[in-house]
Amino acid sequence: MQKKYVIFILAILISLIQVCSVQADDSLVKVYLNNQQISFKVAPMVENNHCMVPLQPVMKALEAKVDWNQQTCDATAYLPGVTLTVTPGFTIASVNGKEISLPVTPTIKDGMVVVPLRAIADICNIRVGWDSTSSTVTLYSNELNSAKFPDRETVHQVAMLSVLLEGQYDGQTSFEELKKYGDTGIGTFEGLDGEMIELEGKFYQIKADGIAYPVAATMKTPFASVTYFDADKSQAVNEKINFQQFQKRIDNMTGNKNIFYAIKVNGDFKYVKTRSVPGQQKPYPPLAEVTKNQPTFEFNDVKGTLVGFWCPSYVDGLNVPGYHLHFLNADKNAGGHLLDFTMESGQIEIDATPNFYMCLPDNEEFGKIDMTQDRSQETEKVEK
Repeated sequence: MQKKYVIFILAILISLIQVCSVQADDSLVKVYLNNQQISFKVAPMVENNHCMVPLQPVMKALEAKVDWNQQTCDATAYLPGVTLTVTPGFTIASVNGKEISLPVTPTIKDGMVVVPLRAIADICNIRVGWDSTSSTVTLYSNELNSAKFPDRETVHQVAMLSVLLEGQYDGQTSFEELKKYGDTGIGTFEGLDGEMIELEGKFYQIKADGIAYPVAATMKTPFASVTYFDADKSQAVNEKINFQQFQKRIDNMTGNKNIFYAIKVNGDFKYVKTRSVPGQQKPYPPLAEVTKNQPTFEFNDVKGTLVGFWCPSYVDGLNVPGYHLHFLNADKNAGGHLLDFTMESGQIEIDATPNFYMCLPDNEEFGKIDMTQDRSQETEKVEK
């Protein structure tokens, strides 16, 4: 009798194990990007009617960059037009600097940030398909390659330098729109009201007093160049170098001299000299007239960031051939168009950017500009 009782208990236990195994198998999810299955070390699971997946493998499949901040535990993903930051343990995420609420709290499993897949896909403008019979999620990323989303390897430019040289300073593009095309860049403001620098997706306006001010999304720019910065090469600076020595270093880091290079430098500077331009009123004077009386600023023993571009020689009239850089101090409250500097230490990063897109003004004034002129001397005068 006791033997039968033991067998009965074992049968029940085996049945329970089988049921649990089936339920566990049913909860496993397969994730595909278009027609390719994404592999995970931490298996995707359905929890509370939400498919939870590790963030990094999905972003890797999308060829997106992911940064991990060990101090704050933030994970930041960079996709075309979208910068997404999630924090394990918090339902609030950041999308292009704005807070949104996630339906499920991200967590950490086996060292990986796990997120609700559909919510993340919606944020990143990726269509999602779900097959309940096979527990399969399919992400359709083809839309990311459409004209709706900019390529990360593209310099997006508003207007052309000749527009400024001719004294046409009316705003063409809002900063809300410009932010869709890059997280790093330089430019100016409507009415030529100061120097613009974009760093990590935030815009700063350095006015004629040398102070950096926040930029409203509705403000406009007549001329700007931005891109998504993904460093291709970097080099440490461990000794004192000046502007000319800095340029030689980057010259040696670059390969193809007929493409664009975005530049970002974080460092300690012994000396920095910048300038800005005062806002203008109509009728606008030519840029060469404005820069005759531009205020300059000097910084000593300062930490900060240089941001800008190296452009190939053939862009004369479109942009500034060679180096065009702006400076923002570490407190993000001062800076300007870079004129000279001496750097003691830091890190140089460059991003080779082979694609170029320019949005031209569609107005009568632009149609009157004589594009046959040689702008090289005029550009050298106003920029250097």
